[in-house]
Parts: sequence; structure tokens; C-alpha cells
Amino acid sequence: MYKNAPGALSGANWYALFVVAATICYGITANEVKNKLQDLDGTVITALGFMFVGPWAGIYLLFSDFSPALETPHYLLNLGFITILALFSSVIALIIFNTLIKYTTTLFATSVTYIIPIFAIFWGVFDGEKLSLVQFTWIAVILFGIFLVNAGPPRGPVRTGRR
Repeated sequence: MYKNAPGALSGANWYALFVVAATICYGITANEVKNKLQDLDGTVITALGFMFVGPWAGIYLLFSDFSPALETPHYLLNLGFITILALFSSVIALIIFNTLIKYTTTLFATSVTYIIPIFAIFWGVFDGEKLSLVQFTWIAVILFGIFLVNAGPPRGPVRTGRR
């Protein structure tokens, strides 16, 4: 978060705080969906989310400089692929996520987020990228972390060493 700064907070990369804010918002969203939107299904919750975000994104797009994108070759094909990516990566994933929160605990549903890098690697393999031992190692670390989070406390009596 800090660049080579001798002062207290001078040179801080304040944009790193967006990650902290996103994490807090993610936790709040999962708990709100679980506790206050229990009677709605995942499709309705996803539609509500995009209904509130969509107009703001549209306004931003209207006032942004979109002309360089239109000058690229095959821009309609590129826009089609972006639409496919949005539908399959965002919309369907949010529907599944909101449905998962409804039927499981929020801890389990949010721990599914740790699997996203694994799917990103497999998308890369599908696109022709090569996998190395480093990626397999980190996949194992992620899966082990998910196991530890979801394993819960040990069952049975805890032995302290005394008799």
C-alpha cells in the first residue's frame, strides 16, 4: 500500500483502500441477501442489482469517449464477446451466488469466491495459455484455505493433556 515514502502516510497508494471497501461491501451484501431478501429468488435479486447499477453505467458510457473502441477492426464482434462475457461471467454467476446464499450459510457462499482464480486459470488454458507448477501450487493453497474455513471446529471432546 505504501511506495518508498519516508513520511507517515505520504506516498500511500490510496487506491488500495478500494480493495478494503469492496471487501466490506461484499460482506454486507451477502448478509443483507441472507437476512433481508430470503423470500426472493436469485434471479430477482440479480435483476434488482443490475437495475440499480445499469442506469449509472449507461450514463457513464454516454459521457465517456467511446470513439477509439468504435475505430478498432471488428468492433461489433468485440462488443459481442464482451456481452457474452458479461452474461456468462456476471449475470449467471450472480444468480448462482444469490441462490447459494439462500440455501446455505453466508460463510460458505462467500468462500466460493476463492475459487474464482481457479476458473480464471482454466479460462486461460482454454485460451491457449500454459500452466506451471506455481499455478497448481496456488490452486492447492486456495482449496486448502476453503477447506479450513468450512471445516468448522473439531468434533468430539478436546483433550488438554491432563487427566
